[in-house]
Amino acid sequence: DCWHSIPSKIGFSFFSIFEDKAGFSVKYQVLNSDLEFVADGVFEIKQKDMILKSFKINDNGVVYAVMAHQIKGSDANDYVYDQLYSFIYNPTTQLGLEQHNEISEGLRFKNIITEIDNFSNRAYTASNYLNKDNPEDLGLFILSTEPNSAHTLQHRYPYTKEAMSRLHSYDAKDWKDQAMIIRPKQIITQSDGGCVVISEGQYQYTKVIRSTPYSYPYSMYGDMYTKVYDQNHYFDISAASIDGNGKINWTALMPKMQMTEGDGGMYSSYVLMEANNVLKFLFNEDIYSNGNFVEYNLNPAGETKNMSLLNSQKDELVLIPQKGLQISPTEVVIPSEQKRILQLVLFKY
Repeated sequence: DCWHSIPSKIGFSFFSIFEDKAGFSVKYQVLNSDLEFVADGVFEIKQKDMILKSFKINDNGVVYAVMAHQIKGSDANDYVYDQLYSFIYNPTTQLGLEQHNEISEGLRFKNIITEIDNFSNRAYTASNYLNKDNPEDLGLFILSTEPNSAHTLQHRYPYTKEAMSRLHSYDAKDWKDQAMIIRPKQIITQSDGGCVVISEGQYQYTKVIRSTPYSYPYSMYGDMYTKVYDQNHYFDISAASIDGNGKINWTALMPKMQMTEGDGGMYSSYVLMEANNVLKFLFNEDIYSNGNFVEYNLNPAGETKNMSLLNSQKDELVLIPQKGLQISPTEVVIPSEQKRILQLVLFKY
């Protein structure tokens, strides 16, 4: 098995969102590589409280959109969606289809991501799910579809207490709390019609510290100094390879622990690149102390290995992996910012 690289063809699209009493719609146009008009259409649904979660076009002009129904009064950090609707436009037939996602009642969703394969034109959606009637039923939810089909394949992959015990994370009171911070980040398509879903543990909380002033006179009203800052945590990278029928080929775990304060997590997480059919995850091992910049390799058999690439402190770098970009099959550029000095670091394989 192997992962798919990016072909040279390019497709473009732009869209507008419309919402009224009748429902929710997305009007789009498709352009070719010369920015010439190819087709247009509309994805619409007669329902209120809808949100467009993703709109993508692949290099062959296949358009894929996912809308979600938001539960009224739901917390923004919770599983806020109770229905997912997917739409696909096939440039070969020039038809846009609403797909039938007969999702079980009681499921709730968050962290929705999508991808379209550039060879098979198959489209994928991944999200976290939670069964509101069974709080121990939570995990990863996958939709996949062909470009000429109105029906989708649906699969659920529950997280388990045993699997959570192998992860690095904060000291959660319950394994379910630990599972809720794992979010799908990227979908890598496979030649067998399936995909690899890359996930990462991530959460943020705000700390408030109050202290009395050190100078006199103290206020009779008990005024205090208040300091508010965010603490950002990024944990293990995990991968699950799923074949075209929904069967899991393998899972892989790449441990890491990153914690920063007041930077929005900018120096945490990773940049992903593909080189010689190997997925490479590059990241700062410890943002504040040892300066090691590390690489994990993941091959199509699910085997991993890691190595240290450089010491960013010795090279006077503060790398920002999340802003990295693969610019060729063998090169990735990652920015570094320190004391208002911006540098671009090129990694060649």
